[in-house]
Amino acid sequence: MGLVEAHGVLATLDIEEYYPSVGRSALETLCRFPVPRPSFERLLSWLDALHAGSAVKGLPIGPGGSEILGTALLAPGDDLLTRIGLPFLRYMDDTWVFLRREKQFPPMLEAYQHAVSDGALHFTCHPTKCKALKGEAAKEEISRSLLDYARGSFDDPRSESHEVAMELFANAMEDPDQRRLELRAALGRIQSHKAQEAFDCLVADPSLLALAPSQFRKFVRSLLGNGKAAKRTGARDWVIQQVTRPLLPDTAYQVAVLAQAAAGVLNPSKDEAGPLLEAARAAQESAVPVQLAVGYLWSRAQGYKPNVAVEATQAAPTTASRRGFAVTLGERRGERKMKTWAAAIRNADSDLDATAEWLLAG
Repeated sequence: MGLVEAHGVLATLDIEEYYPSVGRSALETLCRFPVPRPSFERLLSWLDALHAGSAVKGLPIGPGGSEILGTALLAPGDDLLTRIGLPFLRYMDDTWVFLRREKQFPPMLEAYQHAVSDGALHFTCHPTKCKALKGEAAKEEISRSLLDYARGSFDDPRSESHEVAMELFANAMEDPDQRRLELRAALGRIQSHKAQEAFDCLVADPSLLALAPSQFRKFVRSLLGNGKAAKRTGARDWVIQQVTRPLLPDTAYQVAVLAQAAAGVLNPSKDEAGPLLEAARAAQESAVPVQLAVGYLWSRAQGYKPNVAVEATQAAPTTASRRGFAVTLGERRGERKMKTWAAAIRNADSDLDATAEWLLAG
């Protein structure tokens, strides 16, 4: 993004039907490079046999050797851009050139077309993919291409997916509201033990949870499930702090997502049990999903008391919130008092008969 902001114009260059248009004569131009001739001849013979016995044209897509040869063939285009002093980036036949003014594009494209079609190359620039972009259109092109590149890297077992994911995450954070797809794709591949930067962004702005709730929930859960990472990042204490703070209408969703992330991986201490219970009670009327999630987290605390859960069930104002407290008893299935607790739950609300049966069935 820095290059396009510094220069103003992004020019995209693309070769039409690049891999299929690579012929033997084009490959023979690579002899100008210091490559072992016997090995190179063996490669050309293999391609001749492939073309004779199959429908493949040009370089076959997939083999690692095709990537190397395909990259080397466009060296004349790279040389041209270097000579005229234009900064550029290239991945295979897709090239980005950064210009100061749009009027630079036509002569640059003409010169590039000549460079890649000179002699035995015969490549043709794509008529619609070669274009000059400014402003938001240029940034959108970079963002879309980065997402495509990242997805390809995620599918490649040879690539370092965490590094690619962090690059994609940084790009998404430039405008997270408009780049939700990039944010979600990055979070799905970030390795929690290396993700201090991603976690710090969440701490600085918890509202990000609303942009990628499922992905952030999994990310935070994986972070909490890694003891060293949870301690190093401070994730454990931060999550407890977030789910036990006074609830506001604009933070209820955030609290629910974080409580769901912590459920199943955190075992709160005895000292944390009280604040969690109070947070669950406070959420009864204003945000039942919060009460359900925080209540479940409370059920895993060392200071959890089943008789208090029954009392909270009886005192809750709605069937949904009563059920929320009742299901926390699932962590204590098998205890001798379960029949008594189940009876109290039934007496509190006849609609909880199924919940009581579920507890007894354990």
